[in-house]
Amino acid sequence: MMKIAQKSSISNLFEKISNDKLTILIDHALLEPAYAQNQILQSSLKGVELLGLRHLLLKAAPESFHACEETHLSSSFDKAFSYALDSPFKDGLFARGALAYHYTYEGAADLISSPPMDEAQGFAVVHLCHWRVGGGHVMLNGPYDIDLHSSETLREKLAPLFLSEGIELFAYKKDAWIARSKHFINLPSASLSKAMNDDVLPWLIGVSKKDMANTDPSLEPSIQLLRRLQSEVQMFLYDHPAHPSAQNTVNSIWFSGTGIAPASWDSLELVCATEHHEHELFQNTEMQILCIHELTKPMQNHDINTWFQGLKQIDELFFKPLAHRPQLQIILCGQLGFKIWNAQEKGRIHLYLNSLKQRLKGERSTLQLLS
Repeated sequence: MMKIAQKSSISNLFEKISNDKLTILIDHALLEPAYAQNQILQSSLKGVELLGLRHLLLKAAPESFHACEETHLSSSFDKAFSYALDSPFKDGLFARGALAYHYTYEGAADLISSPPMDEAQGFAVVHLCHWRVGGGHVMLNGPYDIDLHSSETLREKLAPLFLSEGIELFAYKKDAWIARSKHFINLPSASLSKAMNDDVLPWLIGVSKKDMANTDPSLEPSIQLLRRLQSEVQMFLYDHPAHPSAQNTVNSIWFSGTGIAPASWDSLELVCATEHHEHELFQNTEMQILCIHELTKPMQNHDINTWFQGLKQIDELFFKPLAHRPQLQIILCGQLGFKIWNAQEKGRIHLYLNSLKQRLKGERSTLQLLS
């Protein structure tokens, strides 16, 4: 049973890092191909050292790259998280909803209703989002910065509609809720990261172009129910906008993180998380995994300057202080896959020889490391 983690500061998070075996997993840390070819960005990155990361790589074995198909439903972060924990992975069934529910509500039975014992339940994350119509397409964008009070008010208004379809809603974050229903058990869904800033149609639940798993006939009733519910929520939000004067106001929802958590996650515990879950520290009996999401929104919003500053901050706050840990795995995620480095404490002679070897081969630029 997972413990309920309290919101923490980064300094408190560091106090909780205790396991010798640590993985740092950073979402949206690798540049998208279009940015990697940007000459202005290339010039900016030339002067960036990222000294903490470079020191770690002196101790690391050669990197490995794990590709993720562009048409896959799950993001590279989803796949990398499963890889780091050596847990089974199935595209579109990452079960982030189940993970969020368990570390938020498990053990708090007095706060929630219990599902029927004879009926299995699945979970999903319900994201608040903005659908923008234009140029013959419907694009999925992030909403304006909705506050927690507005999010909770909206959830309370929509809860009866969801419950009428057999779906319970629970508070989670200001821009997302947790949903529980039998409909989410084996129903693949696209990660919000994959659909963000793209045409929603190819990513909708039940669209076979990118979601071959949903061609299973037994899933059709759940597909139709969720598509209908999505439309009903859109009509409600049109008549009752959360913030009528706001740009990119919430006008739709997105289901992701469906499925059932694998058995190997039973021992997984969320030790602590910063506000809005930009940093999460998980652990099991063998290791700890630090997940960093602060680069996600800047990259999705094409705000490369904020992404750039966030990267330097991660180097200062995390890579430099953790550079001397005896066993450290670094995983950087991007649109097309993720890179892995395994670093172990080495003697000074080994570090010197490794540094010399890199100089002879030609030191890789920051742009090469992040592409």
